[in-house]
Amino acid sequence: MTDTGAQHRWEPSAPTEAVRDANAAFGATLNFADDRDFENARRGQLSDLGAFEQIRTEAGRLVWDIQPVREMVAGDRPDSANPSLWRQTELLAIGGLFHVVGPVYQVRSADISNVDFIESDHGIIVVDPLISAETAKAALELYRSVRGDRPVVAVIYTHSHPDHFGGVMGVLTDEQVATKSVPIYAPVGFMEAAVDESVLAGIAMGRRAQYMYGNRLAVAPREMLANGLGLTTSTGQVNLIPPTVELTEADRFVTIDGIDFEFLLAPNTEAPAELLFYLPKWKALCSAEDATHVLHNLYTLRGAKTRDAKAWVYYLGLTLERFGDAEVCFAQHHWPTWGNAEIREFLEAQMDAYKYLHDQTLRMANSGATMLEIAEALDWPDDLGAYWANRGYYGSVSHNVKAVYNFYLGFFDANPAHLKPAATAELVAQMLAHNRSLTSLCVGDSTFGAPFPLPHSILLPYANEHPASFPNILSCASRAPPLRAPSALPSSPPPRALRRRRRRAGPRRRPRCEFLAAEAGPREQGPLLRRGRRPGR
Repeated sequence: MTDTGAQHRWEPSAPTEAVRDANAAFGATLNFADDRDFENARRGQLSDLGAFEQIRTEAGRLVWDIQPVREMVAGDRPDSANPSLWRQTELLAIGGLFHVVGPVYQVRSADISNVDFIESDHGIIVVDPLISAETAKAALELYRSVRGDRPVVAVIYTHSHPDHFGGVMGVLTDEQVATKSVPIYAPVGFMEAAVDESVLAGIAMGRRAQYMYGNRLAVAPREMLANGLGLTTSTGQVNLIPPTVELTEADRFVTIDGIDFEFLLAPNTEAPAELLFYLPKWKALCSAEDATHVLHNLYTLRGAKTRDAKAWVYYLGLTLERFGDAEVCFAQHHWPTWGNAEIREFLEAQMDAYKYLHDQTLRMANSGATMLEIAEALDWPDDLGAYWANRGYYGSVSHNVKAVYNFYLGFFDANPAHLKPAATAELVAQMLAHNRSLTSLCVGDSTFGAPFPLPHSILLPYANEHPASFPNILSCASRAPPLRAPSALPSSPPPRALRRRRRRAGPRRRPRCEFLAAEAGPREQGPLLRRGRRPGR
């Protein structure tokens, strides 16, 4: 650990022999001879990121930096790194402007997601303008530096997650938004879904996202490689500008500035409101985020509504049925796939993966297994597990199994002892009162309704009072930053009359948008939601 005054930083330890052996054994099971992904990730590259490897705000704050990743993967894989995730990180480090097919261009690795520029009769149609205005603006500048200064004539949001709409003010001006001169297309239900996930639970979700995506960690073989879906998340200005056109089932065939689109709404798949689209003239399929080069989450660890695996499978099947003649498939993460046979293999493997997780979880649940038992027992059959796009970089078999179980049966495992477990602080006190051992506290004791280990942050205050019982915890604590005792739960809201008095006492502060941009200052944060009327109202 490095002491920087008030700051404490853990220095990661060297990998143990067990870790090195496990990585080596795992790597021996992987088919590194299949290098089609590297060929596809480099195909059509027109320009590297260049100056946009690092992207900053106007004030100079860094919101995106791919340089450490590229420097890391330029060397050999260290034995501390998972060989499969290392390969994925190498692929994600390939970024810049790419020509996909016909009028479709894509900027990759300027954020966690991709942004597409589709050249139309009078300008460009922007698909999914990344998380941050700064990264979206940089991607547009990179495109224009190669293809010319074409105006933005339309924007498409494929779904209701911030990495696909948050950077919209990097490609539109305030005047364009105010006058609605540039139409913004999105699937029906987009605003409700975006507000539900990104605003109502946005503060908690943003806090959890920092742990999920690791954007506070240093890029290093022993700290963070990538999160699998992308490298990490940008931390710039996030905006939610409401769509001007919400596409419904009746809007299957739409022409936007001379480009014919065939839309497929796929609600309650990877997002509550999601669409895929097809460009029939070029046999080009955009699979949005329903088919990517990773096993996705059925429950995202940053927090969100659990996703419907059955619906996901259905819409991937419908995609194959409607667009089975596609010759290129590009998504809003990762690299495209070319060739009809390869696309069908890709979509079928993804569909079969979610189908397998769904069906086998329910089969075992109906046979009497609990959520944790299924998660420990279930694994891939060889053919699904060997396919690179089904690797568990972002989702995993274990936590996706738990998601399916929870989707149908909820959190309760039917054991009455677990229905109302004691709060953690109370639980420790009960265990100590009954002379429970350190082992009981650290590995879980279902006698008190605690089947899981208790964290050191909970045990530490009691370890200080009972040092003989907690030598290991105190030893760890002596090397770590000081930990505070668990705080009391938030009190109930004050009575309505008191809330009224507080409001009269002074102006209310407008809450800042902290979702995926926790470090931005007040002037760097855009409004998360701008008021706007939905079409027809």
